[in-house]
Amino acid sequence: MKYFKFEPMTTDLNQLYDEAIHLPELYYTNRDEFERLLGHIESGVYDLLMNNSEHLAWLLYRIDVREKDSKKAFEESDTHKIASALTQLIVQRQLEKFESRKQNPPIGGDY
Repeated sequence: MKYFKFEPMTTDLNQLYDEAIHLPELYYTNRDEFERLLGHIESGVYDLLMNNSEHLAWLLYRIDVREKDSKKAFEESDTHKIASALTQLIVQRQLEKFESRKQNPPIGGDY
């Protein structure tokens, strides 16, 4: 597993959420941009983990990451591994939602 360089940052929670929304689209269309965005999200998750666990909990809740999965991520041995595991859960959940919307599009066809 590849780890991203973590730099001190002030995480904009709404921006982080908005970026997570675009993960599935980039996963299928632009892997380089997906990797760049993934690194940014992982850095943001790490920053929240270290500085604002309440906002991290909100982000995981808003994205609908399963609580039992996130609890398991917190069993990792260090904060970088926790941030990486949580980021993977975010990606996994966003891809699940994307596929579900593709299979069951809303009546207007937008998803």
